[in-house]
Amino acid sequence: VACFVSAFPEPVEPACRLVGSECVLSVDGFIGPPAPVERRSGGKYLVRLGVALMLTSKDGSPLPEWRRLVAASASLARKHINEGNLAIAGAAGDPLVARCAVNLSMVDTSGEATIGTEKALEMGLGDDPSTNPTKVDVVVGASRSTVSSPISLIGGVQNVPVISHASTSPTLQDKNTYPYFARTIPSDSITAKAAAFLCAHWEFRNIAVVYVDDMFGKGYASKFESFASGFGGAGVQILTAQPFTKGSSESISSAVQAADGFGARIIVVIVYMEDLALMLDAAEQAGMTGVRGYAWVAADLQSAPEWALDTSDPERYARLVGGWVYLKTLIPREKQVLFNEVKSLAPVQDVQSSVNPITAAEWQKGCE
Repeated sequence: VACFVSAFPEPVEPACRLVGSECVLSVDGFIGPPAPVERRSGGKYLVRLGVALMLTSKDGSPLPEWRRLVAASASLARKHINEGNLAIAGAAGDPLVARCAVNLSMVDTSGEATIGTEKALEMGLGDDPSTNPTKVDVVVGASRSTVSSPISLIGGVQNVPVISHASTSPTLQDKNTYPYFARTIPSDSITAKAAAFLCAHWEFRNIAVVYVDDMFGKGYASKFESFASGFGGAGVQILTAQPFTKGSSESISSAVQAADGFGARIIVVIVYMEDLALMLDAAEQAGMTGVRGYAWVAADLQSAPEWALDTSDPERYARLVGGWVYLKTLIPREKQVLFNEVKSLAPVQDVQSSVNPITAAEWQKGCE
């Protein structure tokens, strides 16, 4: 899903526009200055684009291939812009393609706020453009809200737009704190409301929320609780909300056991994919998944069934995750088909980089 979100120019919050004959950047009414003369080449404005993505874990181990597809789609977008290829952007992209060229720098944040901030500073995000002529004009990313937050704070001070394809925390909507942040994906306010509505529709009465203790998890849990209270007439009641520390089996186990201790049989879980095995292990140990009598509603786990097939024990994990309900942002089928067709025409060499060593086999796989 993320690779389509990053590839299609349909921002939920305005990110860029053309003003007269000038190619400028804007966020919610802010309009950047016209391109300096020294930034023009062949009549085009050179946009220095920084891309901050999560490609490896904190220990350096590779993450699922779809993350490399996301990075590759950014490289493909750069190629299309610089070649004037409107196969995906369509007529709406013609004015920008006609007047802009892109110089792309990609960094790996490992999904960590400290690493992401360090990488953003290496791209010159915090520098004065008069002293650093290679400073980026705009940042695409980060993947995780907890990384987009510090990057966007710096961007706000330096008047640099930060446009994320995957950071969904409602907290980032605060324009007083993040004036230059925009995104091409709806916030968790949308999916959290859908989750609350479904729980009311299915007459799920007593619910526990188990969430990762960071900006993403806290924001989603808060919005879900708020919307669920609005369906109070339907009998929806939040028994408890239990946070857990990312990557900690002990913390995850404690949160799951606490939810069970409150008598909850419906669990709304906000967990990253890399912690899903730990969550399932804890739930199985507590007798709460893979058995009758419990229902799990998961946020942002649309690839969990496929994930199970790649684990060390696919039969067990497929059984444990079977029956879970997943909520995700819908990407229209026609866009999926279009993107797969267009990317099949580009050789993998055009989208590979030192940061993203995507293979030909990975690149040719369809995005769904």
